Amino acid sequence: MSVTTVLLFLADAVILAISQLTPYGGQETLVLASGAVEATLVSEAENGRCSTILLSDGSTSPRSLFAMLGKLPASGGLAVFEVAVDGQEANVTLAQLSRVVDEARRLRQVSWCVTVVVVSDDPAFLAAFAEWSLKGHLLVWSTRLLVVTRLPLLELHHLHKILSMTNSMLLVVDDTSGNMKCSVYMLLPYTLVDTKPIKVASWTLGRGLSLVTHLSLFLDKFHRFPHKPRLVVAEDEYQPHAAVSTQDTPQGQEVTFTGPMLNLLHILATSINFSYTMVRPPDGAWGAKVADGTWSGMVGMVKREEIDIGLGPFGVTAVRAEVVDYTRPIVIDYARILGGRGVPEIDPWGFLLPLAPQVWATILTALLIMPTIVLLISLYVSLTTSHQYNKIADDVLIYLRILLQQGKPRL
Repeated sequence: MSVTTVLLFLADAVILAISQLTPYGGQETLVLASGAVEATLVSEAENGRCSTILLSDGSTSPRSLFAMLGKLPASGGLAVFEVAVDGQEANVTLAQLSRVVDEARRLRQVSWCVTVVVVSDDPAFLAAFAEWSLKGHLLVWSTRLLVVTRLPLLELHHLHKILSMTNSMLLVVDDTSGNMKCSVYMLLPYTLVDTKPIKVASWTLGRGLSLVTHLSLFLDKFHRFPHKPRLVVAEDEYQPHAAVSTQDTPQGQEVTFTGPMLNLLHILATSINFSYTMVRPPDGAWGAKVADGTWSGMVGMVKREEIDIGLGPFGVTAVRAEVVDYTRPIVIDYARILGGRGVPEIDPWGFLLPLAPQVWATILTALLIMPTIVLLISLYVSLTTSHQYNKIADDVLIYLRILLQQGKPRL
């Protein structure tokens, strides 16, 4: 071991000892919250195919990151991304963050399930992550997000949308007092921006993680809404699934939607507890990516957040899945390519086909080969046994009788 290695080892030991003696405020956020993060994500260990993505703003040391990796339940794989914001311009940080979100989205697409852990005490970084993760379609409902920070709730209002509309939790580290503790919060969908997050659990070094409400961690928030939001739903004519009719009234033109898809929407609205307003796409399209990168139709309206639901049914494609989330399949259609068989044509000279030279050559070859084989077998049997075959000619000429369709006369 070299002298430099020994010195580095001693320096690390001194830093570790000092960190254990210093107040909580002198430690990194991820170090303080490591136990709470591990306890919050322990349910992920039940699924042996989940991956974990850890994203930091550069304020966490590599040692803390790698120490945390061993505690995260991620038998499906681990990925660490870092976007350093210290000393960089905001445009550079945003560019790097957009590339990181794009790479993380690629990892999410090839994984069975993904948990994203974001650690930062920078409100600008968290706001940029919230914007780009939604814009880059990093988070789908099966993706779990855990935001770890020391910032108070009043400084996290910019996370309202991502925390309420995705499968997300917020873990706030409080080290202002002598007893360090962590609080876990969640937001329900379609709540106002100034709505206070619901505290779901708390964690302390002595007691560990304990739930403080009847709500569970990473609750299925879209199972049923506690209040009744009003959603905007887009649909267009698509027989036999949906029909659209218009009627002129004194108040203007009234549009009526009917069909099986509308019946399904009514069932969902009743069971999940929401009301809705129906609209038609202005361009009458279902949705496709155009040359300038924008989207048309109902897919574009969902992407631009002009509507909440595109009723469909939509065909599932990889390109659409990059900008919208699909529900479970409700209709399975089978597409086939058919071609006509054509009209049968009668050849008036077809009776001459059996007289073709190839047919005669085959017949003559058979007349030569088969009698020869029978003759050789008969001679072999006559020489090896005491039986004498006196009707060899009959055995040979039987093939000629078959060809001429002549029977053997009875005597």
